[in-house]
Amino acid sequence: MEGYRNGDPRYKDFFISLDKDTDTSSVLRTRNLPLLHDYETSEGIKWMWTTFSRDQLDLNFKNPNVLLEIIDVLLGYLQNGASMIRLDAIPYLWKELGTSCAHLPQTHEIIKLIADIYQEVSPGSLLLTETNVPHQENISYFGDKGDEAQMIYNFSLAPLIVYSLLKGDGSVLSDWASQVKCVSETATYLNITATHDGIGMRPTEGILSEEERQMMVDVAKDRGGDITGKRNSDGSISVYELNINYFDMLNDPNGDESIEMQIQKFMLSQTIPMSFIGIPGIYIHSLLGSRNYYQGVEETGRARSINREQLNLGELEKILSDSENLRSKVFNEYKRRLKVRSEEVCFHPDSKQEILSLDSRVFALKRIAGERELIALHSLVDEQITIDLPIQGVELLSGDVVSGSVSLEAYHVFWIVSCLRSFPIPI
Repeated sequence: MEGYRNGDPRYKDFFISLDKDTDTSSVLRTRNLPLLHDYETSEGIKWMWTTFSRDQLDLNFKNPNVLLEIIDVLLGYLQNGASMIRLDAIPYLWKELGTSCAHLPQTHEIIKLIADIYQEVSPGSLLLTETNVPHQENISYFGDKGDEAQMIYNFSLAPLIVYSLLKGDGSVLSDWASQVKCVSETATYLNITATHDGIGMRPTEGILSEEERQMMVDVAKDRGGDITGKRNSDGSISVYELNINYFDMLNDPNGDESIEMQIQKFMLSQTIPMSFIGIPGIYIHSLLGSRNYYQGVEETGRARSINREQLNLGELEKILSDSENLRSKVFNEYKRRLKVRSEEVCFHPDSKQEILSLDSRVFALKRIAGERELIALHSLVDEQITIDLPIQGVELLSGDVVSGSVSLEAYHVFWIVSCLRSFPIPI
């Protein structure tokens, strides 16, 4: 930006300058902030395109030099050992006034170009697209079965898991999940709950009603969080993301539930992405059992800081060595479940997935790898549930032998493996 500001010809047209009165009403806004901001340059005040905020100027990809510069940067990551590159907020790369400037064909073509270059230079490297948008728009970034991104964030999981636990009913989650299929042998989903940006709510559009979405907003605020809004074309503001720690979104900080039950509920929410087709993506503050970081919000004045606490390694190591500490309990249980998962072939990203209809209080699915099957049961309620299954197998997390009916305690998870494929399971 400094070169552009000072009139350096090498950076001419690297950014997008418009007349301050340009009609940008058609542009999709993900923030309740102006699209154009003013900057002092050697040629006077210029109004520059800023999709997200004043401190993030958009690059002008209509300038070939910008594209070449970015490709050079991306190749530099590969040269230094990177195996996966995240393309942040990629839907908004290309700009055409009079359109939404989101998901434009030119954006998809540039992703394909980057993917082709990467596979030529570093076969096996992965492109991950960050597209916090409704599900059908999100999966479009796979392109033709992976000729764009090899991996996309499965953004719908995070809010739908929360909704299911708040309601004690997995019907909506199951209905949505039944549409999620294996993409190809070279493309899959990154299954997440929390991120540094909070819990995205755009992926719930068309899945949850406005009343249901508002319920989640109310819970977030009641539990110490806030929201980031997006400005709509009619000038109204709607929720874009919930700014709250995922642990506290599920567990009322002022409630009387035991810490053991809170951990059980939280780990249930984290195990669903482990069971789901794809690869689990784990935010460090989930791995470490973090709670709302109110000090950060006060210091920065930004709601997003509630889930961005900076940790001291020495202090953290002491905390994790205390087996009675919340962080330690979450961290060690997380490690245990991940280890069990890593040793089970049914959790390979290419393994087939089927969503099961057993009980609305349980999110149930089946993973299949050859002749080996795994039934994953996730209890969404604070009560015991008995499920009748014509199955014989081993429950991986406990090592217990299972035959016939199974009893799930509150927020319990069962990973039941069987090599027999003769029993019927309702789908």
